[in-house]
Amino acid sequence: MESSMTDIIFDYFTSRIQFGYYGYGDSLPSISYIRRHFQVSALTVRTAFSRLEDEGYIKTAERRAATVIYRQVGQLERRYAATFLTRKDGMDDICRCSGIIFDPIAATAFRRQNPAVIRQILLQLKKAEGHEAKQVAGFMRRRYSSSKTR
Repeated sequence: MESSMTDIIFDYFTSRIQFGYYGYGDSLPSISYIRRHFQVSALTVRTAFSRLEDEGYIKTAERRAATVIYRQVGQLERRYAATFLTRKDGMDDICRCSGIIFDPIAATAFRRQNPAVIRQILLQLKKAEGHEAKQVAGFMRRRYSSSKTR
């Protein structure tokens, strides 16, 4: 079980780093925080961190937060775009996966705002109806207009 949890933690942080949730130079949460969040031992988290470090995603040091050292390569971004945008169903795939990809990023951004700013953003999105941003506006309204931040 511990081995599979190591894989889950490794995959969790790998995907968040690759998709830019954690960028170059960012610190990852503490081992004790991750241990509590995933309900695993500190050794399990350290093992996942060791793998992340071995594969070039993070740098660890004694008594310091793990730091992201991974940098996106322009070719990788072009490959992602080619994978999704050159196929007929590519945009449908992005829309179907948008919650997984964008919700954590949007939630983090919204948590950092005060309620007045969020109301202003939602008002601007409402005005976007009929504009190219219509789909984004609908997505944001569905996700955040009924949130506690109003």
